[in-house]
Amino acid sequence: MDIQAIELPATPAIRRKQLEALHDLANYSRMSRKPFWLAGGWAVEALTGKADGRIHSGLDLLLFRADFSALHSYLMRKRFKLQSEQYHGFTSVKYCGGSFLCLRFVFLDWEDGKLVTYLPDDTVYWPCEDPYKLPEVMLGGKPVPVFDWEMVFAHLELVKHLDPQKRESPDIGIIEENVKAARRKAIAKALIVPYEQ
Repeated sequence: MDIQAIELPATPAIRRKQLEALHDLANYSRMSRKPFWLAGGWAVEALTGKADGRIHSGLDLLLFRADFSALHSYLMRKRFKLQSEQYHGFTSVKYCGGSFLCLRFVFLDWEDGKLVTYLPDDTVYWPCEDPYKLPEVMLGGKPVPVFDWEMVFAHLELVKHLDPQKRESPDIGIIEENVKAARRKAIAKALIVPYEQ
């Protein structure tokens, strides 16, 4: 009997391109001292240490609002186009790897010693006292700045708030395993606070 070599499916080009873009951004961040942190599905992969090969819709990143201009210039040099800009962040895209590579950024600010994001009618109070104390995590063989489980959960709650029609994250189960129910409830309750009229 002949033993046939089993061909493993190739890594989809868009997944490779997302990882390359993330590593490039991490290098830019270290060199320019303009930090960002990864959230969303890629953060879940980094925190679990399991690359499941799933195609993510893009990269979800949080950065300080003051660093937007420098980062935008960097992205333009890398041929990314500003797709949309809102008060709370922006989206930048580039066609590569047979698909659109989408980078979704949320702005961070400091208010009274708390990490916040301003929305048109609300303030988001993130459950993170100091993102600078979070360690970088290995993803795709290179270190990447990644938020912790509580911030990944909070980001998921913000995404649901901004787009209630969006389907449930496939990562919700693993996130719930790593952030206990009482803590999730506390984070969700304090996360988004409407402006007082």
